[in-house]
Amino acid sequence: MLTGLLATVTGGGRLAAVVGGDTLGLLAFHEMGGRLENLFLVDPTRGDPAEIARGLLDGLDLVVLDVDDIAVPPARWKILTARARASGSVLIVSGRRARTPGIALDLFAHPIGYTGLGRGHGRRQSIWR
Repeated sequence: MLTGLLATVTGGGRLAAVVGGDTLGLLAFHEMGGRLENLFLVDPTRGDPAEIARGLLDGLDLVVLDVDDIAVPPARWKILTARARASGSVLIVSGRRARTPGIALDLFAHPIGYTGLGRGHGRRQSIWR
């Protein structure tokens, strides 16, 4: 779901960044129409991931904070969301067990079926959700 969203945003000429994103499939992103030249990948170990995201919100249309086990304190979360509102950017917090106060929307997806040539043969053609 996140890969498709990033592909749609960057494919439309907008700029996006992912802080973390170890599980982001760049081939899938490209095959979905995403433009690699409009996507910035940032290593979260170079500093505080929330602070990195705050700086990126000023110049990009979409910032994804995809770091496992991140907990953003309420006071810092208010600063991040205020920065996103002021800049007109979108901030998405992703990752296993990511905790942020006052989340506006939670999205979950899991496949319920697949179609293709058969188990162990060919390529998966579609996923039902």
